[in-house]
Amino acid sequence: MAAWMATEFWAEFKERLAITLTPALDGTLEVYIAGEKILDRKGEDGEYPEMRRIRDIRKYIRESIKDS
Repeated sequence: MAAWMATEFWAEFKERLAITLTPALDGTLEVYIAGEKILDRKGEDGEYPEMRRIRDIRKYIRESIKDS
């Protein structure tokens, strides 16, 4: 899931977004934008995000990049 999300975000934002994947043993999935945690799989019922949530994250990234 993390690799797929990273690929999706990179495909849209390319050089405007730095993406780092760090393997973890416990299934951790966190997404940070400019140091702000915007997704924490452990904090969201332990489930991977649904497509709606991923679209929200993509929209948030788009707005953050536009404002910078």
